[in-house]
Amino acid sequence: MKPDRVLLVDLSPSLNLSDALRRVLNPYFNIVGPIEVQQLERFDPSFIDADFDNTFQRLDPTLIFLTCSRDLLEKSRDFLTAMKRRAEDVPVIAAIESCAPDQAFGFLKHGASDFITSPFHPTDVLPRAWNLLSQH
Repeated sequence: MKPDRVLLVDLSPSLNLSDALRRVLNPYFNIVGPIEVQQLERFDPSFIDADFDNTFQRLDPTLIFLTCSRDLLEKSRDFLTAMKRRAEDVPVIAAIESCAPDQAFGFLKHGASDFITSPFHPTDVLPRAWNLLSQH
């Protein structure tokens, strides 16, 4: 049986959120990435193009964790919307630096299947991941 492949997409590499997630997920999933997106504040939706499609098909994830900082929430949501147009069948969990709940809810409106806020604890992260994978 093919192990579940979890792709980490890191929109805020300097915060090391993807490293924290990797520590939680690594014993249970095949982790690919992170794909680091630099200079998100200058994001243009056309960035997600054929190169992204090729990379995505090659990595073939069954679940995506999208990490971002609270000061780039709006641009992160734009990125999520553009990414979901290319990968609509793959569930996405937004892994966000600690923020207000109403800020995090915006990710659900932009295509995320769920969200978590830091700090990331196995008792929060793992059941959400397993639940989404069982639904897809």
